[in-house]
Amino acid sequence: TLGNPLADLSYLCMPWFMAPRSSGQSVDLSPGIPTEREFVSSYCHAMGIHEIPDSLWNFMKAFQIFRSSAIGHGVFARGLQGNASSTKAIGNGWSSLPARKALKMVRAATSKL
Repeated sequence: TLGNPLADLSYLCMPWFMAPRSSGQSVDLSPGIPTEREFVSSYCHAMGIHEIPDSLWNFMKAFQIFRSSAIGHGVFARGLQGNASSTKAIGNGWSSLPARKALKMVRAATSKL
């Protein structure tokens, strides 16, 4: 990627920190699947970089939640306007809950800086 590698890593890790929309609960890990922390630690080791500070990691996760929420809002808005690329665009609706979760994460991360 040409962007920030932590942005890519936090996007890849979204299944660990974003509950499935349908259940509202976190995903149970099957045996052999690492935890989020283990996966990120393995990434840092493979890249030869220091561990990512919790405050930065929480900020990157919040960034992905905001990004995903903004994309979802755009898809929903296009669905309401009738120009979405899918008829399912308004089926799930849109919620501000993920964005509010991200805001809490950002506040927690920046209070430690």
